[in-house]
Amino acid sequence: MNDLLLIPVIFLAVGGILILLWRLFLIASGLFLIGFISFLIFVEVYGIYLFFTEPSLYFDDIRQHGLTSFTAVYLFINLMLVLGFSWHFINSINKEKNMNFLDNQKDFI
Repeated sequence: MNDLLLIPVIFLAVGGILILLWRLFLIASGLFLIGFISFLIFVEVYGIYLFFTEPSLYFDDIRQHGLTSFTAVYLFINLMLVLGFSWHFINSINKEKNMNFLDNQKDFI
């Protein structure tokens, strides 16, 4: 009789442990994402700082390793990010102007 009462207790204990492990996984993955994003921000800011204070480091690395160097790829990715954000910003301004223009045209009809 006591053995039958032990089975639900075992299931409850295993379920509680699984819930606890799942919560720890969520916390750990959140902390990892925060750390990874902070690392990326640090690399970007420090890379920009080095580009303006020590440009010879960039040019020496590109001269030595060519276009496949880390520095060239880093500059290319950052250039694509700047151009992409600029393109998106310009398109959003143009769409807003077109919407305002069309709204003003309805008033004259």
